[in-house]
Parts: sequence; C-alpha cells; structure tokens
Amino acid sequence: FGIVDVFSLLCLFALVALASISDKLV
Repeated sequence: FGIVDVFSLLCLFALVALASISDKLV
C-alpha cells in the first residue's frame, strides 16, 4: 500500500462524489 494507491482511492472517491452531485443537480 503506497502513495499511488491512496491517490487512486482519492480519485475514485472524487468521481463518486461528482457523480452523486450531478445526480442531485439533475
């Protein structure tokens, strides 16, 4: 488990957050 894994997890979390936000906006 390294920095790259943490970064990828953050990216996935950001994508999920953006998806839920856009879902609420629509």
